[in-house]
Amino acid sequence: MRGAVQTYIFYGYKRIMQQAPYFAIPFAAGYGIYTWGKKTNAYNNSKAGHLAHGHDE
Repeated sequence: MRGAVQTYIFYGYKRIMQQAPYFAIPFAAGYGIYTWGKKTNAYNNSKAGHLAHGHDE
């Protein structure tokens, strides 16, 4: 059993590193877009955002 665990750890790490570009890059891009949108939405709904975009009521 010990050999199986060591083999899994080695090859599992190797496989994750080989597959990382396929899930890490899209995840990072999605997270960046999400945080940018959240920050922009908070600004647009603030008093300063309303004044900057002419949403005076």
